Amino acid sequence: MVQGAAEVGQWLTQSPDIEKVSFTGEVGTGKKVVASAAGSLKDVTMELGGKSPLLVFEDADVSQAVSAAMIGNFYTQGEVCTNCTRVYVHKSVYQAFVDELKTRTEQNIIAGDPLDPNVNLGALISKNPVSYTHLRAHETGRNL
Repeated sequence: MVQGAAEVGQWLTQSPDIEKVSFTGEVGTGKKVVASAAGSLKDVTMELGGKSPLLVFEDADVSQAVSAAMIGNFYTQGEVCTNCTRVYVHKSVYQAFVDELKTRTEQNIIAGDPLDPNVNLGALISKNPVSYTHLRAHETGRNL
Protein backbone atom coordinates (compact mmCIF):
# COMPACT_ATOMS: atom_id res chain seq x y z
CA MET A 1 0.00 0.00 0.00
CA VAL A 2 1.41 3.34 -1.04
CA GLN A 3 -0.15 6.67 -0.18
CA GLY A 4 0.82 10.04 -1.53
CA ALA A 5 0.03 12.98 -3.73
CA ALA A 6 -0.68 12.82 -7.46
CA GLU A 7 3.04 12.68 -8.27
CA VAL A 8 3.37 9.35 -6.46
CA GLY A 9 0.47 7.86 -8.41
CA GLN A 10 1.82 9.16 -11.69
CA TRP A 11 5.23 7.63 -10.99
CA LEU A 12 3.68 4.26 -10.07
CA THR A 13 1.44 4.13 -13.14
CA GLN A 14 4.20 5.19 -15.53
CA SER A 15 7.16 3.26 -14.11
CA PRO A 16 8.32 0.34 -16.29
CA ASP A 17 9.27 -1.51 -13.08
CA ILE A 18 5.65 -1.66 -11.87
CA GLU A 19 3.54 -4.34 -13.62
CA LYS A 20 0.18 -3.83 -11.89
CA VAL A 21 -1.62 -1.04 -10.07
CA SER A 22 -4.56 -1.53 -7.73
CA PHE A 23 -6.44 1.64 -6.84
CA THR A 24 -9.14 2.29 -4.25
CA GLY A 25 -10.77 5.69 -4.37
CA GLU A 26 -13.20 7.88 -6.21
CA VAL A 27 -14.17 7.68 -9.88
CA GLY A 28 -12.44 10.88 -11.07
CA THR A 29 -9.08 9.82 -9.71
CA GLY A 30 -9.64 6.28 -11.00
CA LYS A 31 -10.02 7.64 -14.53
CA LYS A 32 -6.68 9.43 -14.19
CA VAL A 33 -4.99 6.26 -12.93
CA VAL A 34 -6.29 4.21 -15.89
CA ALA A 35 -5.31 6.91 -18.38
CA SER A 36 -1.82 7.17 -16.92
CA ALA A 37 -1.32 3.38 -16.84
CA ALA A 38 -2.62 2.92 -20.41
CA GLY A 39 0.65 4.08 -21.93
CA SER A 40 2.46 0.97 -20.67
CA LEU A 41 -0.54 -1.40 -20.92
CA LYS A 42 -0.19 -1.98 -17.19
CA ASP A 43 -2.76 -4.20 -15.43
CA VAL A 44 -5.09 -2.03 -13.34
CA THR A 45 -7.63 -3.05 -10.71
CA MET A 46 -10.18 -0.51 -9.47
CA GLU A 47 -12.34 -0.33 -6.37
CA LEU A 48 -14.24 2.89 -6.87
CA GLY A 49 -16.58 2.75 -3.89
CA GLY A 50 -19.84 2.24 -5.68
CA LYS A 51 -23.14 1.77 -3.93
CA SER A 52 -23.96 -1.79 -4.81
CA PRO A 53 -27.68 -2.56 -4.57
CA LEU A 54 -29.07 -6.07 -4.43
CA LEU A 55 -32.39 -6.39 -6.26
CA VAL A 56 -34.65 -9.30 -5.37
CA PHE A 57 -37.51 -9.70 -7.84
CA GLU A 58 -40.70 -11.67 -7.30
CA ASP A 59 -39.45 -14.64 -9.35
CA ALA A 60 -36.15 -14.87 -7.45
CA ASP A 61 -34.95 -17.96 -5.64
CA VAL A 62 -35.30 -16.51 -2.12
CA SER A 63 -32.63 -18.79 -0.63
CA GLN A 64 -30.12 -17.72 -3.27
CA ALA A 65 -31.05 -14.06 -2.72
CA VAL A 66 -30.54 -14.44 1.03
CA SER A 67 -27.14 -16.05 0.39
CA ALA A 68 -26.18 -13.12 -1.84
CA ALA A 69 -27.34 -10.61 0.78
CA MET A 70 -25.42 -12.35 3.54
CA ILE A 71 -22.20 -12.50 1.52
CA GLY A 72 -22.70 -8.95 0.27
CA ASN A 73 -23.25 -7.54 3.75
CA PHE A 74 -21.33 -9.77 6.16
CA TYR A 75 -18.20 -10.58 4.15
CA THR A 76 -15.43 -8.46 5.68
CA GLN A 77 -18.05 -6.96 8.01
CA GLY A 78 -19.49 -5.15 4.99
CA GLU A 79 -16.40 -2.95 4.77
CA VAL A 80 -15.60 -3.62 1.15
CA CYS A 81 -16.44 -1.63 -1.97
CA THR A 82 -18.76 -4.35 -3.23
CA ASN A 83 -20.84 -4.35 -0.05
CA CYS A 84 -24.60 -4.45 -0.66
CA THR A 85 -25.34 -1.05 0.76
CA ARG A 86 -28.99 -1.44 -0.19
CA VAL A 87 -31.23 -4.49 -0.56
CA TYR A 88 -34.50 -4.01 -2.43
CA VAL A 89 -36.94 -6.90 -2.14
CA HIS A 90 -40.20 -7.21 -4.08
CA LYS A 91 -43.17 -7.07 -1.71
CA SER A 92 -44.45 -10.49 -2.81
CA VAL A 93 -41.29 -12.22 -1.47
CA TYR A 94 -40.35 -9.69 1.19
CA GLN A 95 -41.59 -11.60 4.25
CA ALA A 96 -40.07 -14.90 3.10
CA PHE A 97 -36.78 -13.10 2.46
CA VAL A 98 -36.74 -11.40 5.87
CA ASP A 99 -37.73 -14.60 7.70
CA GLU A 100 -34.99 -16.66 6.06
CA LEU A 101 -32.40 -13.92 6.47
CA LYS A 102 -33.23 -13.62 10.18
CA THR A 103 -33.07 -17.39 10.73
CA ARG A 104 -29.83 -17.87 8.83
CA THR A 105 -28.20 -14.86 10.49
CA GLU A 106 -29.13 -16.12 13.96
CA GLN A 107 -27.91 -19.65 13.13
CA ASN A 108 -24.70 -18.75 11.31
CA ILE A 109 -23.30 -15.37 12.29
CA ILE A 110 -21.18 -15.22 15.43
CA ALA A 111 -20.19 -11.64 16.18
CA GLY A 112 -17.44 -10.77 18.60
CA ASP A 113 -13.71 -10.54 19.08
CA PRO A 114 -12.04 -11.12 15.69
CA LEU A 115 -9.19 -12.94 17.45
CA ASP A 116 -11.62 -15.60 18.70
CA PRO A 117 -11.48 -18.53 16.22
CA ASN A 118 -15.22 -19.16 16.70
CA VAL A 119 -16.15 -15.63 15.58
CA ASN A 120 -17.00 -15.08 11.90
CA LEU A 121 -18.07 -11.43 12.11
CA GLY A 122 -15.44 -9.27 13.75
CA ALA A 123 -15.14 -5.68 14.77
CA LEU A 124 -15.83 -2.74 12.49
CA ILE A 125 -12.80 -0.69 11.48
CA SER A 126 -14.04 2.68 12.70
CA LYS A 127 -16.74 4.20 14.87
CA ASN A 128 -18.62 5.91 12.01
CA PRO A 129 -20.17 2.70 10.59
CA VAL A 130 -21.11 1.62 14.11
CA SER A 131 -22.79 4.95 14.84
CA TYR A 132 -24.61 4.90 11.50
CA THR A 133 -25.74 1.30 12.04
CA HIS A 134 -27.14 2.14 15.46
CA LEU A 135 -28.82 5.29 14.08
CA ARG A 136 -30.51 3.34 11.24
CA ALA A 137 -31.62 0.62 13.65
CA HIS A 138 -33.08 3.26 15.98
CA GLU A 139 -34.86 5.04 13.09
CA THR A 140 -36.46 1.82 11.89
CA GLY A 141 -37.29 0.54 15.37
CA ARG A 142 -35.08 -2.54 15.05
CA ASN A 143 -32.83 -4.00 17.72
CA LEU A 144 -29.21 -4.89 17.06
